[in-house]
Amino acid sequence: MQRSIAYKSVSVKNVSLRFLKNVARRSTIHVGIDIGKHKLYVVVRWTPPRSRSVVYEHPWFVKNTREIPELVAKLRKITSQNKLIVGIESTGSYGDASPGKPGGRPRRKKPKKTLTS
Repeated sequence: MQRSIAYKSVSVKNVSLRFLKNVARRSTIHVGIDIGKHKLYVVVRWTPPRSRSVVYEHPWFVKNTREIPELVAKLRKITSQNKLIVGIESTGSYGDASPGKPGGRPRRKKPKKTLTS
């Protein structure tokens, strides 16, 4: 069985931010991060103006911890024109409440129940 090319992950080092030209300024971009021991998988999505469908960028993979600065640099470029909402899986200590902005209230989404919880 052949892998789907549309969802094949690419290294964060090879990610081009050309997709931003298709994103309206001041749009909200959602980033989901799945954190593994050796790799992080990142998915970027947004809704184009006057559209109800969601557009996904190819998933990115980030070698943990060596390529995290590269990921942060890409996310900073995205936030220069757009609002960014980042969601991180809530397993292990990642599900604990985070302090959020300095002086702000901690925010946490409730994790989904699993068969073992």
